[in-house]
Amino acid sequence: MLSRKTQYAVGGEGGDKDAVSAQKEASWTKLVEGYADAIDSWDEFPLFSKEWVAMVALIIIFNSFFFSFSSHSLKWGKAQIDSIGYIAGVATMEAKAPEAANEEGTLWEREEMCLRLILEHHKSSLLLNLIQQTKEHQRTFALNPIAVEADIKVTRHDKAFLANHLRSAEQNIGALMGCLLRVREALQTCDLSLLFSHAKEVFTFAVAHQKSVVAAEKDKIPESSQESLLLTYLASLGRHLEDLPEDTVSNLLVRNEVAKLVARHICANRAVLAPHRVFDGCVFLSSVMGSEEFLTHPEEFVDDTTRAQVVQINETFLTGHLASGDAALRSGVSNLILCASKWK
Repeated sequence: MLSRKTQYAVGGEGGDKDAVSAQKEASWTKLVEGYADAIDSWDEFPLFSKEWVAMVALIIIFNSFFFSFSSHSLKWGKAQIDSIGYIAGVATMEAKAPEAANEEGTLWEREEMCLRLILEHHKSSLLLNLIQQTKEHQRTFALNPIAVEADIKVTRHDKAFLANHLRSAEQNIGALMGCLLRVREALQTCDLSLLFSHAKEVFTFAVAHQKSVVAAEKDKIPESSQESLLLTYLASLGRHLEDLPEDTVSNLLVRNEVAKLVARHICANRAVLAPHRVFDGCVFLSSVMGSEEFLTHPEEFVDDTTRAQVVQINETFLTGHLASGDAALRSGVSNLILCASKWK
């Protein structure tokens, strides 16, 4: 592996010394090393511990112009830079760069430093574990008052403090996972078994307890929640199915009933989900329906109820969503439309 200084040198490997000053390159190398140290410090700290709060629950607000070549990290304290929220903000800004849109090359050929560091430090599974634990505790808060009182007693914080920190953790980790699961290399190394079991738990709860996942002040499921973001994660996975072991993915999808639950979640909560998240769910379903395993054994992925729900999704959502005639949008859900026409 290239040394960190060479691997992340400004201007790429063997950066152009005529174009980039030695001082600027040194600043960049120091910045990258700081991010690497921050990511390397992440661990599975006890929930609500001082270390956990500092790592996952600190909200960082980035200005649109924030991510530039300058040593912007000097604006923040070490505790902020070490947090998942800070790295999520940088990763989000990196994802907006033109180079990030090029999916032909590898992640190491694009300017997404934070994602590369997360994979190199083997932290993607940690992030998935953290978000799964956060959502599990949120569900406990919603259904088990006795457990909440126990947390209050142990942590010596009130319920509002604990609930707010769980929401902040969900927002920060969820945003970073969204950046990470866009890329092929992250999906190829992701613990898909945990991702799909997490999706099963989240969607099952969202269907059964809508009032617990809807933001009361807006009467909508928050965009930063896993009930929304998981649909986008799965859409990305669907677009990269050909890069993943199809047998393994198909077996895990069937075992966790993911296709059934996505259809159920959309039908139950479409009115309180953002339209683009609903469309992401449709992209995922369409990708599954175009797979060889589905075409061979559709009964393993869907049942009569799911078929009826797919028809409903097509008639009540996709027909209107695709009214503009955008061919690119339609191609992303063509298999779902075909199945809906067969099952009508």
